[in-house]
Amino acid sequence: MGNYYFYQTEFERAITQYDLILSIDKIFFMAISNKGYALAELRKYADAISCFDKAIEFKPDHPLSFFGKGDVLGRFAKFEEAISCFDKAIELKPDYYEAFVNKGVSLSYINKYKEVISCFDKAIEIKPDYPEAFFNKGSTFNELKKYEEATECYDKAIEINPDYPEAFFSKGSILTTLKKYKETIKCFDKAIALKPDYSLLFYNKAICLIYINKKKNALNNYNKAIKINPTLRNFELEKIISND
Repeated sequence: MGNYYFYQTEFERAITQYDLILSIDKIFFMAISNKGYALAELRKYADAISCFDKAIEFKPDHPLSFFGKGDVLGRFAKFEEAISCFDKAIELKPDYYEAFVNKGVSLSYINKYKEVISCFDKAIEIKPDYPEAFFNKGSTFNELKKYEEATECYDKAIEINPDYPEAFFSKGSILTTLKKYKETIKCFDKAIALKPDYSLLFYNKAICLIYINKKKNALNNYNKAIKINPTLRNFELEKIISND
């Protein structure tokens, strides 16, 4: 029942079920590890790490526990420690493509870009239809200002998963950098159709519309953005839009 509630995103109820199991069998490592994942979803990170450590103590060859601990450490910006956990998960499960992707993301935060690309390539080698590997590889190329390669990766992620708003948004952001505003708007529109509460999409689309002198449409999109997220309000941008 714990896993059922977890996948229903009812994390508190999942924890209650895991605790029930652990009241019967205190060293059932799967329940401890799964409780750690549920706690992480509730942002109770210190408690989550304690669960993963306990699961590892009882079952040192359990790759999921190392992966979960690495994921939480990454959220704390403890990237070196996170990488060590992902390495251990990969050692125990060499085809653990998610661990290669998460290791790559952690490496990107400490600017080890050659190793980053290698991690994503390894994940793609293991699972060629994993869109997150292409997306994160694209983001790394974007960071390196290799826009053509980044766009190819985002296109591949979208080919695998056409309902990937972040990939459309990231591709659109590159097109903005390249001043291809009409193509950018098409990408943002596809992302908006998939995620209509994504305020930055409307905001960035408004900026593109200003560049192609469609200020009325820009104002409509800007207003949608600040309605969703009032912190995006920009008085300088408002002056530009209202200045005919």
